[in-house]
Amino acid sequence: MPVILDSSDRKFIMLKKEFEEFERDLIESAGLWVKAGKLLFKVFYLLFKVRVLRFQRRNLLRKQSDLLLKKFNYLAAQSRSNGNSGDFLGGVDCTHSVNAPNY
Repeated sequence: MPVILDSSDRKFIMLKKEFEEFERDLIESAGLWVKAGKLLFKVFYLLFKVRVLRFQRRNLLRKQSDLLLKKFNYLAAQSRSNGNSGDFLGGVDCTHSVNAPNY
């Protein structure tokens, strides 16, 4: 025997279905917002890491230039201490030209 529903029961069933759809949509929306938040967090984390790596690179380049300057100063001081200030390369040019065979 079929169940006969009056108008108040139909309204209740329709409201229940609408509420279930709303609840499902709300949960899906919340899930999407959580994924978007995670993605945004990852983007900010990567931007922070890029900033740190740029800072480290800048410091390493500064240290490298300081070391090259110190090396240059050391070589200049060594050539001055040998008393041969005109021969900055420490005789490298001389050894090649003296030992080179004449053809």
